Amino acid sequence: MAHALLSLIQKAKNEDEEAILFLINKFSPKIMRSLQQTTYQEQEDLRQEIHLKIIEAVRKYDLEQIPDIWNFINPDDFSARTMSS
Repeated sequence: MAHALLSLIQKAKNEDEEAILFLINKFSPKIMRSLQQTTYQEQEDLRQEIHLKIIEAVRKYDLEQIPDIWNFINPDDFSARTMSS
């Protein structure tokens, strides 16, 4: 699963529209559940904003700086290394 997700992210970073849409659709159920907490008038605008943020995050995602288990145990070390890059 993790390898498939990384492969999709790589494709999306290379402007593969199908990969981008797949990633957005993958998170759509969670997005829609969260949007139910907002007014109906705001839901469509927020949904579009979230989709844009997903696309932006994928494009900025650095596949070379993927955290491993030690980064979760010692998150301050990982943050310091990624911020200095």
